[in-house]
Amino acid sequence: MIITLQIKTGVRRGQEFCFDRHDLFIFGRSPDCHCCISGDEYLSRHHFLIEMNPPECAIRDLGSRNGTWVNGKKYGGRQADEPPEEAARRACEVGLTHGDIIQAGDTTFEVVVEDPAVCIDCGQEIPQDEKEAAVFVGGTYLCGDCREKAAQRHAVAQPKTRCSACGKELSPEQAGGAGRGDSLCGKCRRSPRERGAGWLEALVAAFASEREKPPEIPDYEIIRTLGQGGMGIVYLARRRQGEQDGKEVALKVMRSRKGRVTEKAARYFQREMEMSEQLQHPHIVAFQESGIHDGLFFFVMEYCPGGSLRHLIQRRGGRLNLEEAAPLMRQALDGLAYAHNQNVVHRDLKPENILLIPNGEHWIAKISDFGLAKNFQQAGLSGMTMTGAGGIGTESFMPREQLLDFKHVLPVSDIFAIGATLYNMLTGEYVYDLEGADDPVRAILEGKVVPIRERGVRLPETLMDVIDRAISPDPSRRFQTAAALQEALVTALQI
Repeated sequence: MIITLQIKTGVRRGQEFCFDRHDLFIFGRSPDCHCCISGDEYLSRHHFLIEMNPPECAIRDLGSRNGTWVNGKKYGGRQADEPPEEAARRACEVGLTHGDIIQAGDTTFEVVVEDPAVCIDCGQEIPQDEKEAAVFVGGTYLCGDCREKAAQRHAVAQPKTRCSACGKELSPEQAGGAGRGDSLCGKCRRSPRERGAGWLEALVAAFASEREKPPEIPDYEIIRTLGQGGMGIVYLARRRQGEQDGKEVALKVMRSRKGRVTEKAARYFQREMEMSEQLQHPHIVAFQESGIHDGLFFFVMEYCPGGSLRHLIQRRGGRLNLEEAAPLMRQALDGLAYAHNQNVVHRDLKPENILLIPNGEHWIAKISDFGLAKNFQQAGLSGMTMTGAGGIGTESFMPREQLLDFKHVLPVSDIFAIGATLYNMLTGEYVYDLEGADDPVRAILEGKVVPIRERGVRLPETLMDVIDRAISPDPSRRFQTAAALQEALVTALQI
């Protein structure tokens, strides 16, 4: 699957930008844009951002002065005397499809989406002359072999269909006549008065129960939900068999945006995760097992009963005192330095990804999810992260260069993220000026980092110097390694 942006008018006419995996494209007058047109007075420095996740893509105006036009309709744009942050606050994401036309200033782009038919089960490409016969649910495809296997499985055991409202078993004729995917018996399809009190509540409860039902992973008993994020759900689970029988573990289930996972995507994701899964360090959450079941990736990891650093910050009223924060940060830097020495970059460091284990009156910090976000995105399995509901929690720990080179993130980007995490621990605030630029993307691109001294928290001067250096928008001015940051932190605190 490939998305191509073809420039149709303007000084760059004829130029193309191609994307075959999750990536970002920023357009405007600034030299750091992926496509820069400095001489167009109708463009803003950072005019718009497009997130590519083939075959999906979406555009977001970044509070530009003159707005962005999609198929002749204007999105964004500033009114007279309106500051950019106010315009950004009104901006919205717009989904793009094949053939859409984007215009900003004198430049016009056409969106070209090449989406070959690929079997949702085996990942094999389907020939053009077989596409019509292979169309499956939701515009997906099943090749001939997989359709035959599915038919055989269906013939072996057809599950019983029950009424979604009252639970009564339905005949095949009743199950097929409900419409819209609802399975209702004759009584529950009658008028509300005939259905009896509580029928609607029962129907809603039945559907909600089905949605919230945890997956069944072989050899594991799921106890309860620990947390939920954009890519999946983490459960507290217990292994039923083997050497660790009965031991509590954290079971993370990753949900692909496409439902079932193709063999090609699975191979890529598992190959990229191999090095991360082999990390063994006292301050890194240990992987124990991974696999795919019923179209879902799952990871079995060490269980950290203290929850996340984010939970601890919340329990302490929004920020930590220095005595509690300093040892946690030293431990996290220990783990990060080890991972970087193994050529593994985290890419998504934030308080939610530092987990805690009780140790008497203190805590042991462990970094979780090394490489997970990056590899899930690069395999084409995640949804949109920058134009969708990725959330301010992730964006506010991201360095500027990660937006400009989305696919290639270096260890120095982790230095910014862990510095931003320490900043958040001690102040309860994010490093970016989000009030001055309501759109977090715009704040990141313009490097609107607030020096920690301006947050009004009393800290040692030497420590504030260390933190400000770690969160510099310029990568060359930061500490270049986690070990160097840790050494500076120890010196500043004299511990």
